[in-house]
Amino acid sequence: MEPAAVAGVTAYDAVHALAMMDDRVLEAMDFSSELGLGTFNRLSDYVHDHFFAGEAASIAGNIERLQGYTAEQIVAAHLAAQGHVVEFPDTPNQEGWDLLVDGHPMQVKCVMDPDLIREHLERFPDIPVMVNAEMGQYFADNSRVIVDKGLLHSQVAEHVHNTIQGVHALDSMHFHVPLVTLALSTVREGVRIFEGRTDIFEAAGNVFVDVACVGGGGWLGGKVGLALGGAVLGPVGAAIGGILGVVAGAILGRKVANSVRTADLEMVKMRLNKAVYEAVQLVPEAIEDRIAALEGRIASVKRRLKIHFLSWLWPSRRYLLFREIKSRIEERIGKLHEKVAWVAEIEKAYHDHSQWQNGLYKPGFEVCKWAIEEGRFNHPRLLDALKKVDTCARQFAEEAWKLGLIPSLPWHGRRAASGDRPGGPELLPPACV
Repeated sequence: MEPAAVAGVTAYDAVHALAMMDDRVLEAMDFSSELGLGTFNRLSDYVHDHFFAGEAASIAGNIERLQGYTAEQIVAAHLAAQGHVVEFPDTPNQEGWDLLVDGHPMQVKCVMDPDLIREHLERFPDIPVMVNAEMGQYFADNSRVIVDKGLLHSQVAEHVHNTIQGVHALDSMHFHVPLVTLALSTVREGVRIFEGRTDIFEAAGNVFVDVACVGGGGWLGGKVGLALGGAVLGPVGAAIGGILGVVAGAILGRKVANSVRTADLEMVKMRLNKAVYEAVQLVPEAIEDRIAALEGRIASVKRRLKIHFLSWLWPSRRYLLFREIKSRIEERIGKLHEKVAWVAEIEKAYHDHSQWQNGLYKPGFEVCKWAIEEGRFNHPRLLDALKKVDTCARQFAEEAWKLGLIPSLPWHGRRAASGDRPGGPELLPPACV
């Protein structure tokens, strides 16, 4: 559940962050910084250092400066769309002009104070200036001032603000992963507490494990993916890499968390499989004892009916009865011999795991189930072994129920009528586990 949820949240954050960014503002950052912001890591560091760290006056100055460079990018795009050849200076601090338009220098001003434009005209009377639409009313009769009606100071400020926030949001999107995991895990453990499967202390521990493993794994994966993707494809690569990294980290973290949460279950499962194998090893011996008892019964019936070696010459009713009883017992003995061969094959499956299911020695459970249903074994060691299997199976089911792997316990402490024997076929753990 968590990987899908964090993937959805991360994808939303990434798309939203990308939508906030304006390519013209990113170009302005790259041009004005002279640092080469081709990778997202450098871009993120630049945004943090210039727009989130330092004093308020310094940050305000950096924003105003970026707005000016962004205005240059917007004006250049407008002029290029009109068919002009536009070139930028080699350095961002070129004095007197910002653009070469068809080979002629031009200054760009996007301000709300007309005195800043007048100051330029006084210093560089030969260089015309392109201004934002808000300044048009102040220079209606000045031929050296050109108004770009598509350049609005308010829009430039908004683009700059959104882009800065977008870069910051993309860089911090992986921080949401632990919060998502915390919310989901808290809900899941709350349900388990309500159902009586756990207590508040164990639930708190499970929430901690989920946040540390799933949330931490997603956070770390997102950070790595952000760095790798951003190094190749800039913000878009950072978004893609961050999403993939978060998902991969969350999936790996879920596996680790599951291994921690199911440690007790795995330990009980191991004891259960071992107990079943020990019982399976004793079944052939118990069958042989049963066969010997059946053979003894044949001899006992023969004595009681006074059957001797010549009785077949003149068959009496007693002889015919004896022959019928003997036939039935021998048929039973034959089936028991078949079971000995069957159990021998099942015993081999314990070592090669060829017939195991979900980590359980399933064939061995079938042998134990048959031995319990047979109900005619008075082999003390086998009966003790089956009781141990029954106990371990109940512990296993209880652990599975506590983890929410099964909806309810397959038994409720119910025992068979005989207090000396383990329960019936219900000792088998749920197949879904």
